[in-house]
Amino acid sequence: AAVGGLQAEPSGRIRFTSVPGLARYAWDVVQEFLARYPKVSIEMDLTERTVDMIDGGYDLALRAGQLPDSSLVSRKLMSTHFVVAATPEYLDTHGRPTQPAQLSDHQCIIFGLSLRGAHWRLLQARKPKDVAVSGRLALTHLESVVRACLHSMGLAMVPKEMCDPFFETGELEQVLPEWTGPQGGIYLVYPSRRHLSPSVRAFMNYLADNFDEGLMRTDQMYEWLRG
Repeated sequence: AAVGGLQAEPSGRIRFTSVPGLARYAWDVVQEFLARYPKVSIEMDLTERTVDMIDGGYDLALRAGQLPDSSLVSRKLMSTHFVVAATPEYLDTHGRPTQPAQLSDHQCIIFGLSLRGAHWRLLQARKPKDVAVSGRLALTHLESVVRACLHSMGLAMVPKEMCDPFFETGELEQVLPEWTGPQGGIYLVYPSRRHLSPSVRAFMNYLADNFDEGLMRTDQMYEWLRG
């Protein structure tokens, strides 16, 4: 970030990247931050690809899921817990798995770029079990995975926090409820604590302090998911 370091008020440019599906969680905060700090400018790169923050010159990223081991520093905004889900209609037609190995017999909606080599990791009593899964649909947008699941297109690994209302109404059933998927989260990620400019530090703190977990459960979002 290009920043006027001698000024008490944050100033300069912040390069910020996020997947489009997460950007709406930050959008109101970005607007408020720019209104509060008129000397700051923000360049937002909304992309499904995982960018190289150092080579790309990014100051801050908003990411979800499980973070790979890297030299980057992360700050968790909220935790997510993944579970396997499907509609009652799909399960009535194709059967309800009772063992993880049976997942390979089902159409699975894959969260990722490719159907090739897909697998899900399940845990019971902290013991992991990897299961090869396959299907006909792979999506890089998590909310679209949930939507496809609600349309009975197969089993899906979904965030429980996002889907609790569908479990409560019976629109979705948790499959293999004694097993859970990996724990993930929504994170702010940045290259180094040492070189944070005043503007980037202020923006990161503002995002963290004003992040609203309820944005994962808005009526507007559920209307779109059910659509």
